[in-house]
Amino acid sequence: MLNKQESRAVILEQFNPSLKNFVTMGKQYEKALTGVTLAAKGYFDALVKLGELASDSQGSKELGDTLFQMAEVHRQIQVQLEDMLKLFHSELLSQLEHKLDLDIKYLTVSQADPCRLFLSIPGPLKLSDA
Repeated sequence: MLNKQESRAVILEQFNPSLKNFVTMGKQYEKALTGVTLAAKGYFDALVKLGELASDSQGSKELGDTLFQMAEVHRQIQVQLEDMLKLFHSELLSQLEHKLDLDIKYLTVSQADPCRLFLSIPGPLKLSDA
């Protein structure tokens, strides 16, 4: 069984770097999806233009309608992707990053001077009746 010092060392040296790497990879994933979103908007605009051109012609009116339907479905997918990206950032990445920062501060303070730990705890300290 690990003592407190060994536990802190494991957290600081193994878990936290892995979590930090996970957050970094998540940010890169988010950035890549944002790039895909921008490219998809260009594709969507081109699809709409093709639909407009096709709708103007008698022989390709059905093709134009189909292209407009495809563009609408694609737009709905993009809106869902953008919403998912916002949630991914706010609910996962920023929360993990914040908790990681707090964890590092807590472990650093507790490792340096365990007595200072009580100074960093917000609110009154409640002791249970023994």
